Amino acid sequence: MKFSLIVNGAGHAFLREFGCPCGRCADRENRATTSVSVVARDENSRKVIWHALVDAGPGVVESLVNAFPPEEASLDWLLLTHGHPDHTLDLNRLCETAGRTSRRRGRNFLKIPTWCRAGTGKWLQKNYSYEWYRCLDARVETESHRPGIRMDPVPTGTDTIGITPISVSHAGADLNPENFRKSLPCSTSFVIETPLGKAVFLRDLDNRNDWILSTAGDRPKG
Repeated sequence: MKFSLIVNGAGHAFLREFGCPCGRCADRENRATTSVSVVARDENSRKVIWHALVDAGPGVVESLVNAFPPEEASLDWLLLTHGHPDHTLDLNRLCETAGRTSRRRGRNFLKIPTWCRAGTGKWLQKNYSYEWYRCLDARVETESHRPGIRMDPVPTGTDTIGITPISVSHAGADLNPENFRKSLPCSTSFVIETPLGKAVFLRDLDNRNDWILSTAGDRPKG
């Protein structure tokens, strides 16, 4: 089995902005915001046999279309770091294209297994209620850990790929959707491990993540 990380997008949170004269906005190339695919391929045929998507911001579906041949299009897991639009705005397109692909293949649509923290789940239920209830098979981590705590691994269904969520602080995202003046832990980073190595997906961290530099502190479960 071969493993790879595909960067689906690393663009500015707001992509190009209407009315902005800067060089980035004048560039006519379409871009996507931050998203990564974790991919396992068959050793011999090199066909995709497992695919997890980390975040689904604007432009991500276009990137996936370019990255995978139509016959290899699949999505085994969706992992969300937090609920900001630059990480979730393509959720509707992702869900709709997954459903249309299932129908083209003569199959019933199966909800997409989706991992997020409870706080992010609350944001998704508020802002993406259709996708949340009709298209996503939510596996919500019900906890309120401070930054730097390792959570239970995502049950990926494969023994060769381990994905472990780590609680992080991102003040702009760690808010209660029912009361913006109250904080609510929402944000996550992921440690991805395969037999060939390890990768860490870090995004949008604030200055309250000093646990990254510390050798002391909790050594949590897992």
